[in-house]
Amino acid sequence: MINFKDQIKLFTINNEKKIADAIEKLNENKMKTVFVINSKNKKYIGSITDGDIRRGIIKNYSKNSSVMKIVNKRSIFFLKKPSNKILEISFVQNFIQCIPLLNKNRIIREIIISEDYRF
Repeated sequence: MINFKDQIKLFTINNEKKIADAIEKLNENKMKTVFVINSKNKKYIGSITDGDIRRGIIKNYSKNSSVMKIVNKRSIFFLKKPSNKILEISFVQNFIQCIPLLNKNRIIREIIISEDYRF
C-alpha cells in the first residue's frame, strides 16, 4: 500500500464547498475520490467520487450546489491500520482505490492507496 500523510489536503475538501470545487479537486488528485471534512473541526464526513457527481447531475444538482448534496456518508474508512490482506479485499470488493485512515476523533491521519493504482 502507498501511504500519503503529507498530502492529505490534496484529497480533502471542506463541507462548505460547491460541487464545482469537488470536480476541480478530483482533477487535481487523479484518484477520482475526494474526502469531505467538516470545515470547523476537520472531522471526516464521507467521500465523493465521479459516480456521486454523475448521480447528482441526474438529480439536477448544479455545479453551484453544496458538496453535502452528493457526499457518500457511508463510505469506507478505517480507525486502525488494517492488514494488507484486509486492505486488498476492501479495495477489490468495493471497487475503490483509496481509503482514509482516521484517528479516534474521526480526523484523517493518512490516505491509503492501492498499489494496483497507476498514477
